[in-house]
Amino acid sequence: MEQQARDAGQALSSAGKILATDFYQANPSWVGEAAFALLMINMKDALQFMAKIDMRIAFTDDISEGGDVTDLISNMRNAICHVGSKLRHMDQNSNTLSFGVAVGAGTLLQGPCYQLANPYADDVAFFYGKHRALLKRHCLRAYQEADAKLRAHAQAQGWWWPFP
Repeated sequence: MEQQARDAGQALSSAGKILATDFYQANPSWVGEAAFALLMINMKDALQFMAKIDMRIAFTDDISEGGDVTDLISNMRNAICHVGSKLRHMDQNSNTLSFGVAVGAGTLLQGPCYQLANPYADDVAFFYGKHRALLKRHCLRAYQEADAKLRAHAQAQGWWWPFP
């Protein structure tokens, strides 16, 4: 269990390094997509560990598809890592979106049955299929909550914690 907690801590440490940058503005754009993919991979691993030890990060604010932020990040990671996944579908016609970004408020894409939009001027929205993750309201908040809970858990257990 202690090693699994350190693994989750390592994943959160990597996620924190990405979140400390403006990776979504990278040029060429595939660098931003790669950074987002790595962010989702690390966040999913850390959040799944937190769920296993009954410390699930479970807020539901601004998640239109149902579930909580742990589910959202898991869905985003699975859509990223599984190219043929139905998680990339935007509608019942199997129209797909592999990666989309909306910086600030606005609509990225709209069809007869869907609208991929960012309602916040102060946030960045990432899309895979119909799934939307907001940089501040989902990713950063989940990172901060998980990091605080995991640090407190490690300290309460008396575990060595190498992450700043």
